[in-house]
Amino acid sequence: MSRFNIIEENIGEGGFGKISKAKDILLDRDVAIKTLDPLFKSAPSESDKARFIREAKALAKLSHPNVPAIYDILTEPSEFKIIFELINGLNLRKYLVERGPMSLDQAKSMLIDICSALRCAHSNNIIHRDVKPSNIIHSSVSESYYLVDFGISLSKTDLETYPTITTLGSPGYMSAEQEKGESAEPSDDIYALGVVLYECLSGSRPSIGEYAPLNDINDTIPTAIDELIKKCLQPRKNRINNIDDFIFALSKSLQPYTSMADIFSSGSLSDIKATLRDMDANRYQTLSSGKKRAILSRIKDLVNVDEDKRRNAVASLIASLIIISHKSNSNYQFIVSSALEYGFEKQYSEKWFGNPEIRDALILSSKEYDKESHACTTEELLKFFNNLKNFENKDKWYYHDLRSILNNLLVNDVCSDQHSDAIGDLLDKVNNFSHLKK
Repeated sequence: MSRFNIIEENIGEGGFGKISKAKDILLDRDVAIKTLDPLFKSAPSESDKARFIREAKALAKLSHPNVPAIYDILTEPSEFKIIFELINGLNLRKYLVERGPMSLDQAKSMLIDICSALRCAHSNNIIHRDVKPSNIIHSSVSESYYLVDFGISLSKTDLETYPTITTLGSPGYMSAEQEKGESAEPSDDIYALGVVLYECLSGSRPSIGEYAPLNDINDTIPTAIDELIKKCLQPRKNRINNIDDFIFALSKSLQPYTSMADIFSSGSLSDIKATLRDMDANRYQTLSSGKKRAILSRIKDLVNVDEDKRRNAVASLIASLIIISHKSNSNYQFIVSSALEYGFEKQYSEKWFGNPEIRDALILSSKEYDKESHACTTEELLKFFNNLKNFENKDKWYYHDLRSILNNLLVNDVCSDQHSDAIGDLLDKVNNFSHLKK
């Protein structure tokens, strides 16, 4: 192991192994090293090593952009190691704890990457068996999601080697067939995908026995998404059984089912969201004044009523309008002021404040604003900050995302001299408070 210097031990745990971060001195790169978990009192036997070699060979077949590459294997008298590509990023479990539920767009983006990885695995007769949020990592560098830890992709023969282990997988993400110890099938990974999708959109796994519809939690989530998840959770004979069918059903569930006029006049919030999701700022500008006013009136009414159970839905609609309506400057002031309130201050559950979808929309748009929308957002942001209480006691995400918005406003070419000073002063205050949080 003189070639590798351990930087950080136990950055994660995989199937029958622990993961450490190390530096490959020869190639001057950071890597992940998986070491055989000491399940046995003695040193790993030849059969133990053979199992790890099978895992390495299986992973080597998975040459895929959403699966960490395997670089090398090391066998030593007392241990066995696999050298992997190190994926720097936040796993989905930590994301949900820190930021709360994902938007539909974020969940779809994640699932497309993970399904692509699973399609490759299944085509190589490899079943992951442990798809769950902590095994999904988002890389902020590549803006991609990675499926990690194929370490429990074992055969029935492998299972018989370990008499103390009756099932492989994680409780809450295993199908009934997995829990019974039946031979794994690709549909077991699809069962787990259904659980993960539900958890990404709600923050918790679906309850066993009685399914609580996501549409009851957030009106902008189509009922078709609930139907898709329920199909994933069915017994094998009734379950979606291949990845391509899952992706097709996911895409279909996000499409509106009626005309734009009907949607904006009396459509469900999920249909409105689906319609806005397919627009960019230029397409939104081509809408008639009446259609744009109908959308705004609907959202104003929802904001004024401010029902707790609809806050997620309202936030999702506001996030879309932040991105697509800034070129139609009429009423953008209301949209920005609502976005700041719903994005940073509103409470959505006992443990979650603020809405990451809105904050991400503000961060993205603040780089692209024209002069009018930039001035509007800046004025509303300064007003929002002046009315804040207990700014020194906010969570880290609060300072981080506010700083990102301010930075983007500041570097935008349309930023005026007057606004640059005001934004810069506010950015200094945010930086000072954020450092105190470390």
